[in-house]
Amino acid sequence: MEILQTIWNVLISENERLANILICPFIFIEAYLYMLIFTTLLKIKTNSNQKIAYTVTFALIAIINILFIPYPYYTFVNVLACPILVFMIFKQDILTSILCEIISYFVLFLLITPLIIIYTNITGLSSTLVTSIPLHRVIYSLLFYVLIYIFCKFCIKFKIHISVLRKLKNKYSSSLITNFIIGTIAIAIQCYLEFIYIDYLPKYLVFMSISVLVIYFFISLFSLA
Repeated sequence: MEILQTIWNVLISENERLANILICPFIFIEAYLYMLIFTTLLKIKTNSNQKIAYTVTFALIAIINILFIPYPYYTFVNVLACPILVFMIFKQDILTSILCEIISYFVLFLLITPLIIIYTNITGLSSTLVTSIPLHRVIYSLLFYVLIYIFCKFCIKFKIHISVLRKLKNKYSSSLITNFIIGTIAIAIQCYLEFIYIDYLPKYLVFMSISVLVIYFFISLFSLA
C-alpha cells in the first residue's frame, strides 16, 4: 500500500524530467497524428513504408530532443526536422514540405489553445504545472491526441483539403518559400511566448494574438500568389 501511495505521490508531484520520460512512448502516436494532419489536408499519397519511416524517424528525433535538449530549444529542432523528412520520405517539393509543417502548426494551435484553457480552468493548475506534473502531462497529451484524431476523421469524412497553394507556378516558389520560412519562425516564436505567459494574460488575448498572426500570414501568401 505504501508503494502505491509513493508512486501516486510521484505522479502528482512536479517532476518535469519524469513527465518527459513518461510521455516518450506517446510521441510515436503524436508523430503519426501530425503526419495524418498534413497528408489529409494536402491529399498527399502515401504508402505503409513511408508512413512507418516518417513516424519512427520523427518520433526518435523528438524523443532525443525532449530528453537531451532543454525546452524550448528542442521545438526549433523539430521545426527543422519536419519539412526535411517530408521532402526525403514522401518525395515532395520544398514548397509543399514547408507547407506541411505550416498547416500542422496552424491546426495544432487551433486545437491546443482551447484545450489548455479548459484543462487549466478545470484542474486549477497553471500551464507550466500541467506539463511538468507526470499524471497531468499524460492525461492532457491523450486528450490532445484524441482531438487531433477526431479533426482528421472529420476532414476525411467531409473531404476537406487545401489545394490552392500547390497549384502555383514555379516562378513564385522562391518568394513563397522565403515567406513560409519567415512566417514559420514568427509563428513558432509567438506561440512559445504566448505559452509562457498564458497564465498571466487574458485567454482571449492569447487566442486573438496568434490567430491574427496566422491569418495575416496566409493572407499575405494568397496575395503574393
